[in-house]
Amino acid sequence: MITLLKQNQRQAIIKLLTSTEMFNQKEIDIAMEVTDVYLNNPDQKDYNYFVYEENGSVLGFICYGACPVSYNVYDLYWMAVHKEAQGKGIGSKMLTFAEENLKKEKARMMVAETSSQPIYEPTRQFYMKRGYKLEAQVKGFYKPDDDKMIFVKRFA
Repeated sequence: MITLLKQNQRQAIIKLLTSTEMFNQKEIDIAMEVTDVYLNNPDQKDYNYFVYEENGSVLGFICYGACPVSYNVYDLYWMAVHKEAQGKGIGSKMLTFAEENLKKEKARMMVAETSSQPIYEPTRQFYMKRGYKLEAQVKGFYKPDDDKMIFVKRFA
């Protein structure tokens, strides 16, 4: 079931991010900053934050929001699935959920960014299988040998 993130699920987000073994501590800290903005500012409009739950356990989350300098373009800020739950379609369900919500908002596109490092190859394949196209690659963005890969899905 996909629901809005609740305050009592904050610790589950940290555990989920850590479980993936894909994020370093700095990245986890940044993800938690976004989580805290969402949880501590109920009137904020920058982030849409949802969790995927089964039997009371948070197995995934997705956070996206409108890009404030664009016309109906949204950024996918964070999405992750607990390592033990990967490969079961949870990521696809969350992304489809977000995209359906965005279509109702008349979104023109969703932008997702990831790394060029080999560990992120499954992430890049995930986006491409769901209709995202690689629109840009910024060489050496994260580190000299780590490019920023920018994927876009345009909505009709």
